[in-house]
Amino acid sequence: MQEKMRLTDIENLFKNIKEIINYFEITKYKNRRFRLFLGNGDRLNFYIPNESIAHLLGVNTNYLISTGRFNSTNSFELLKELSENPYRIYKLENEHHIDYNLLFSPYILDKVESFKRNIKLDINEIQFICKYDSNRVHFAGEISEKFDYAIIKKYLDEKIGVLCIVKNDDLYVPMSNQIYNNIDEAKDTLEKYLRHQEITIINGINSCNIETDYDTTVNPSISTKSEKITYMKRYKNIFNYSIDLSGDYQYAIGVIKRNKNNQYETNDAINNIIISIKNGELINSEITEDENLIKIINSYNDHLTNSIVDKNVSKKYTNILEELDYFKSECEKLKLKNEDLSLKNNSLTDEINQLKKENDDYLDRESKILKILKKPEI
Repeated sequence: MQEKMRLTDIENLFKNIKEIINYFEITKYKNRRFRLFLGNGDRLNFYIPNESIAHLLGVNTNYLISTGRFNSTNSFELLKELSENPYRIYKLENEHHIDYNLLFSPYILDKVESFKRNIKLDINEIQFICKYDSNRVHFAGEISEKFDYAIIKKYLDEKIGVLCIVKNDDLYVPMSNQIYNNIDEAKDTLEKYLRHQEITIINGINSCNIETDYDTTVNPSISTKSEKITYMKRYKNIFNYSIDLSGDYQYAIGVIKRNKNNQYETNDAINNIIISIKNGELINSEITEDENLIKIINSYNDHLTNSIVDKNVSKKYTNILEELDYFKSECEKLKLKNEDLSLKNNSLTDEINQLKKENDDYLDRESKILKILKKPEI
């Protein structure tokens, strides 16, 4: 640490850490899952386990465990135990049982202050994402990092957030939380992380909760994506990275192809509409799925029928068609209901016939018994 922390400093620090712990427990943040859709075609399944929090805040819980003075061995539980008693930590440090320099990151105050903002995945704040390949660094003879992706954010106050994530089984988890006051202050870190790497934009974020039915997806607007690509190009030569938008480009081609096919279908529908109008014929609205064309067709059909029917008829042609569809639907329901009743009636008829047969058998047996009983004795 640059300066020795006073008791009031420890108390304020632990108060802020407790607020973060409470936030994670109350919101059950560990149950949240995020899927990130990247412009290079990658999809990342991401979450923040409780066990990552201490490290992200800059607290070395492994060091605390090694002192043998704490009951907890779980990182999150140990962080809670630590934050409950600031005076205990202050006293242990004064007695040289622990060392603040080994316990806390030099940037712990900044990490704690920016923690909740930096772990939040706001699609508007994420400027780009770096897919980190250590082989590119080894090829250049430089020291590589240990993360898989770096999420680079730019906030409204010009601060730069860096969230590095690593794959853990099938999910990605955060391993580093960094904040800088501006791009110049972040320059050295960004150059170290981004040099020789490929970066891309964020195309969408799906958020869900494994314990509830909450599920939502957000996507950036076209103008937002354009701004982010411009931002990436601005720093391309400074940080010596390459830009990969192959997935986004492939998706865009698919959209263009679908739009082109839809345009062909729309053109065919328009030609049919023109022919019908020339011939003064009603137009079948089922020739297209384009809502705007359907509105035009309905308006024309209403106009055409209004000009040839009795002016006292108040209902429009499209209204009559809607009613016809409704009555057809109701008729189908009644038909099904009638069939069901017929089946039940046939079943009841069979049951009555069976009961009648059984009754006749009983009467016949009763008659025979009575005859036997009335037969005179010899």
